[in-house]
Amino acid sequence: MSTHANLARTAKAVLAKDLRIEARSREVTVTAALFGLLVALVAAAAFGGATSSPAVAAAGTLWTSQIFSAVFAFARFWHRERENRAWTTTKLLAGDALGIFVAKTAALFAMLVPVGLVGVSVTALFLHVPLDDALARATLLLMLAFVGFAALGTLFGLLTVETKARDLLLAVVLLPLLAPMALGAMATTRDVLLHTPPELWVGGFALVAVFDAIAIALGAALFRLVAR
Repeated sequence: MSTHANLARTAKAVLAKDLRIEARSREVTVTAALFGLLVALVAAAAFGGATSSPAVAAAGTLWTSQIFSAVFAFARFWHRERENRAWTTTKLLAGDALGIFVAKTAALFAMLVPVGLVGVSVTALFLHVPLDDALARATLLLMLAFVGFAALGTLFGLLTVETKARDLLLAVVLLPLLAPMALGAMATTRDVLLHTPPELWVGGFALVAVFDAIAIALGAALFRLVAR
């Protein structure tokens, strides 16, 4: 069997397994969405009282809640891999490490999407953000960022499988990596929601796309080494 065929077979099998488990338990999406909801409520109360601009408050609330709920989702996802040594079984049976990386990244992205939609809805509701094209663009930016989030969550989540203080270590490692991009995306979201000209915020989308490319390349290059 060719390398590409083996990669595709591995990715399809592992992705189907992860999505099937999540569809039955909803452990990652529900708990991460609830966690993000709580963070969004606290952030909305804090940012809403600190500024008179709903767009500024919404940008801060959205990205604060989503960066923390994403890390929480990664922790729950890899906790499931540690139970009954599920990761060891996956590694032995799946075969292609790059295929596993692709599948895990795709699965995490699929789980982050509903979490992000809940975050956008809550932010728009509590901070009175109009349901217009600007909010749709902000949502698209968040979904684009989730691609890189999922790639880094796959790579660094695997590093914590066999370590102690796993959830704390994952947060300590990921938050500094995600925060700079999130700060830039937060500024872009603010400009989008303020209905500024496209030339003022289109670069923010390009920045997130570059972040995604780097995250995927880094994950694909290092996952095989980490998975040994």
